[in-house]
Amino acid sequence: MVQTDPSPRWMQNPPSGEDGAVIARLLRQESECPAPALEGRGWARLESRLRTRRRWGRWTLLGVGLPVLAAAAGVAHQQLREPVGPAPVAAGAQVLSEPRSAPVARPVAGAETRQESPAPAVTSIEVSRAPARPRAALPAATPAPAAAPEPTAAELDAIEASAAQARRSGDAQAAERGYLQLARSSGLRAENALYELGLVRLHLEKDTAGALAAWQEYRDRFPAGQLATEVDLSVLAALERAGRVAEAVREGESFLAARSQSERGGEVHALLGSLLQQRGDCARALPHLEAGAQALLSDARADELAYRRALCLRALGSKEVAASALREYLERFPAGRFRASVERALAE
Repeated sequence: MVQTDPSPRWMQNPPSGEDGAVIARLLRQESECPAPALEGRGWARLESRLRTRRRWGRWTLLGVGLPVLAAAAGVAHQQLREPVGPAPVAAGAQVLSEPRSAPVARPVAGAETRQESPAPAVTSIEVSRAPARPRAALPAATPAPAAAPEPTAAELDAIEASAAQARRSGDAQAAERGYLQLARSSGLRAENALYELGLVRLHLEKDTAGALAAWQEYRDRFPAGQLATEVDLSVLAALERAGRVAEAVREGESFLAARSQSERGGEVHALLGSLLQQRGDCARALPHLEAGAQALLSDARADELAYRRALCLRALGSKEVAASALREYLERFPAGRFRASVERALAE
């Protein structure tokens, strides 16, 4: 294929000024590249475009010179002839696109035909990688500490005896420590430990919330335990002692609803009647006071119930019945705690 090298004409007659010299040097470098040289018409067209463009500054031209000229030269050359194949791949370069087969060269009319061997297709390029670092060995897992052996029955008996002795002597810390250890066991021993733990907290430590927490744990673990009734009555008494009257009333009513035939029902009736009378709710208090009076209670408790029953009868408008109840109180309890109050009520 006959090619015309117009670079001497550009070197002899470059555009005027410093820009022209730069263009001539860049074109000279382009003509020395291994890519096919531009034919005469392409160089002439490129020359015409470059001469008519606005003059560039020196540094701008140097910054984009060769890439821009190469692109412009490629456009002019594409208009004159078909591409003869891809540029050779430099050694060590990576291929970022799919490999393409080299196109077959076509002869140019009127020119000497020369057979060119197509460039071999690039299938893959092996990229060298640094050898992988060996992984550090994982540290050996720390073995879990062995669980402490369960205390024997004899040891639990000794702990229970020691906790009971501490409670009787008033050593709250030693008693609680022992009952907490026993509560981690099972069966009746754990039931008794939780019940006693609540008593220690309520009476020795004066910790009502702690006592209620121990008894709530008992209810959660032993809903039908052998000490369930005692736990319920203890909760009721603790709420009354703390002045949490509304909670105590709800607790007492729940007890009676669940254990209507319980032999301890009289105690609950008496407590509910007393609490409701003190709140001024005699309509609800009177049935509990009468039911409690029929139970076998202590003299002190019976004294209180008789007095509160008479006050409720009077508050509800039964003056004759109330007066009879007050006189009955004086007969049953001549030295009762409420004698002075009863006598004033009868004198009114």
